[in-house]
Amino acid sequence: MHINGSFPILYSRLRSWFAANSGDIAMMYMVIVVGMNFVVIRDAVNGFSPLAFNALRFSLASLVIMVPLLVYRLPKMTIPRRDLLIYMATSSVGLTFMQLMLVLALELTTAANTSLMMATGPAWTVMLLVAMRRQRMNRYLAGGLLVMFAGTSLVILSGGEGLSLSADDLLGCAMMLAGAAGAAAYVVMIQPVIERNNSLDLGIIKHTVLSASLLIIGIPALAQLQPADLSWGILPNIAFAGLVASVSGTLVSTFAQRKIGPTRMKVYDNIMPISTAVFAFLVLGEPLTWLQVAGGALTIGGVMVVRRYSTYRMQAAQEKARKLVPARQT
Repeated sequence: MHINGSFPILYSRLRSWFAANSGDIAMMYMVIVVGMNFVVIRDAVNGFSPLAFNALRFSLASLVIMVPLLVYRLPKMTIPRRDLLIYMATSSVGLTFMQLMLVLALELTTAANTSLMMATGPAWTVMLLVAMRRQRMNRYLAGGLLVMFAGTSLVILSGGEGLSLSADDLLGCAMMLAGAAGAAAYVVMIQPVIERNNSLDLGIIKHTVLSASLLIIGIPALAQLQPADLSWGILPNIAFAGLVASVSGTLVSTFAQRKIGPTRMKVYDNIMPISTAVFAFLVLGEPLTWLQVAGGALTIGGVMVVRRYSTYRMQAAQEKARKLVPARQT
């Protein structure tokens, strides 16, 4: 009887823990999926048009999942017109630009280099938030970011070839840096819209707009494809990148941003190189060195520092607001 009676208590505690940490759990899922996605896309664009690959994977995701969800949710959506227009416009520009830079960079440089450039996202986010006076920079946040970047650098530099910056490498890294900056600007700009509206509805709209944009851009490349180009070797890559990474990634990242905010969300991008290195080791047989392990430890340590700082600052600000601002009358 005592054992049976403990199950409701255990379930209640687990449910409370998941509710309190749901945003961070969602981002850890993204770490795994996106890390694998670097390997999948890098393998796919080796001999296949990157623009056509982008168009196919996002179109597949929309046809299978997003269009039915849109039809189901559309009558129930209560997004104000102004928020809807802002969200669609920023998604069609910011996200489309980032996805184009990602796939073009992976055609030019390695998955390791690309993941490292993508990991600079938190720095761009913090700089934007500081410039907008929505985030205060101090030594803890700066130190955490430095530790994270040091860790990701060790992970990349510990690879077999390291950062071999040829002309293609330089161009690919520059493209991904631009994509990371654009993605950070997008995240900061849409944060107020996300806070006011349903995350599922926004995720459906975001993916639908992004798919339409990439399909239009990829039409010339799709027109040049031959039936033989769509072999069994490329189809699993399209399925994973489209259905797993794109669909679940869109919905989960939208949910996570509403839960933990843009700064903590972008912090997890620094773990992507670790995830990429692990999957490259398991799938492609690339070596995993002690430098990579040390870099992973530094990166996770930096994430913990920034996470603690941002959480403390958010709680302190909320407590200060409760003390200084009278509660609204309803």
